[in-house]
Amino acid sequence: MLQRYCALAIAAVGLAACNPMPAGMTEAIQDPSPFEPLTFACPPSGTTVTHWNARPLIYAGPASDPEVCLVRGMTRTEQRLFLVLGAPDAAPALQGEATMRAALRALWPLAPMKTVEFTITDAPRFGTRLAVVRERWRVLKAETVMLSREPRPSVVVERSRVQLPDQSPHTIWTYWIDRETRAVLRTDMRVVRGVVVADPEPSLQPQGLSM
Repeated sequence: MLQRYCALAIAAVGLAACNPMPAGMTEAIQDPSPFEPLTFACPPSGTTVTHWNARPLIYAGPASDPEVCLVRGMTRTEQRLFLVLGAPDAAPALQGEATMRAALRALWPLAPMKTVEFTITDAPRFGTRLAVVRERWRVLKAETVMLSREPRPSVVVERSRVQLPDQSPHTIWTYWIDRETRAVLRTDMRVVRGVVVADPEPSLQPQGLSM
């Protein structure tokens, strides 16, 4: 689920206007291949992504909120804000939801090197200490993901999350979003610095896609 946030600031920026991130952030892609911008939509109901190392993701179309997509799991249906973030089930209590929504709304349509950045105060799911966190989301490139010998054109999006002021922990997620269905085909998570107590979004290696 989306963690409890208190918004401090938000900025949607282009590549030329981006401020440098702290040391240790991923290097910029110098020459990404051009591709047509990808507009947001929830994957069609019934779209299923199978993985070698996790349960299938079965999309169930949009929720009553068009920016939230439904994903069926083994025991329950989850909500994903703009495909990738756990959506809140108690919006009044999650003051930072507007910040996250505005940032991801500005990221779409996905276009080469499009970037959004914001800073929030995070109330961790585990523990009570507040932390100032900065996130940067970037559209990196177009890339083909092979699923059981089937090439699937995708758009690669990177999410960098770093705790301030000591820049630890620093975690990076990378998402491969299918161009045709908008399903998240693959997720890669790595810890650049520090220790992450819980990993709500593990790395997922795709096996197949059905519609």
